[in-house]
Amino acid sequence: INAAEDPWASSAGADGWPFTCIDACPGATSAEPGPVAAALVDSDDLWGSSDDALFAHLSPGTDAITLEALIATPSSSAEEWAKACLAARAGVDPAAPYLAVCRPADDQRLRVQLRAAQGEDSDAIEQGPPAGLDDETPAFVRLERDAGGLCARGWGSADGAQWSLIAEHCFDAPLTHVGVAASGHGGPIRLLFVDLEATPGGPVHADDLGVVLLGDAAGEVVAGLGG
Repeated sequence: INAAEDPWASSAGADGWPFTCIDACPGATSAEPGPVAAALVDSDDLWGSSDDALFAHLSPGTDAITLEALIATPSSSAEEWAKACLAARAGVDPAAPYLAVCRPADDQRLRVQLRAAQGEDSDAIEQGPPAGLDDETPAFVRLERDAGGLCARGWGSADGAQWSLIAEHCFDAPLTHVGVAASGHGGPIRLLFVDLEATPGGPVHADDLGVVLLGDAAGEVVAGLGG
């Protein structure tokens, strides 16, 4: 479903909790235990030799860091190649080198995308699902950047417990900026990052991220489901 297009199809509250109480619910939990951040983006694509996408990053650096999240994407009424990613970039120039582990919006597999050098075309390595699951089912992603910032890798999982390496790459310049990326592939879309967490650092909230709009992209990152 795509609750942004068909609000009747979702019972979730604004903070992501899957149900809204009909009557008073004293003491009831009304929000997800971890942070939920919505990327609201209208853009072309995170691809090719230059990106048109939203990028929201933590403070720049080159220390070792791992990011993990459950990515929720619409599975109808959406461009299938819209993408939500965890990404590490060598700066915020649209043509900068990067490595990102991405979940496309619909009917596609988890993938690692990377641009090996400034202004080069992007490459992609896809991960097939475990036996018995559809291509689009795996939704957990992990991004690792080594100390020094030169090497990064992307992992995928169907359950958040058993992880498979999709791809890794070492760059000539450090990947100084780590965070989330989102692209609409030709239109507006809402993409959700659930339980986004950094190691070291802990839970990552929407207001922990500095938003950069690459190319002609428009958008923002907000807490919760984003309306």
